[in-house]
Formats: sequence, structure tokens, C-alpha cells
Amino acid sequence: MSYDNNLTGVLFPNNKKQEGSKQPDYNGSCEIEGKTYEIAGWKRQSNAGKPFLSLKLQIPQGKSEKPRQNEKKDSELDTPF
Repeated sequence: MSYDNNLTGVLFPNNKKQEGSKQPDYNGSCEIEGKTYEIAGWKRQSNAGKPFLSLKLQIPQGKSEKPRQNEKKDSELDTPF
């Protein structure tokens, strides 16, 4: 039985954050359509005083995308000619 991680992710508290820095309060990763993204989250407060998390997703720097297990590479695709 395989587990589908699509559209799921995790966030962990950033325990290495330096006081006063712009580093995120939370770090993690998620998978969207077979691609892994890094997640950064900052604690914020709305103008009405309600707390929320501001998120940023990006493809990891220097890492190639993880292909899906069932997905064929371009060189494996059938061509009619």
C-alpha cells in the first residue's frame, strides 16, 4: 500500500531564530503535484488584532524536483514517429 503525500506538509518551530531577525518563526515542507516545496511561516497580527501565520512556499535551492513514482521521464514517453 502506498501513501499519497500530495497536498500535505508540515511546519516546525524555528528554534534557531535569532531575536530581531527576519528569519521565519516556522519552517517545513510540503508536496504539491509531486513537487516538494519549502515552507516558511511568520507569526503576524492583523489590523483587527487577530493572530495569523504568513506563509511563503518555494522550490528548495540547489535541489532537483522529485519525480512522481508513476510519472514517466521525457525520454521514456512514447512518440508516434
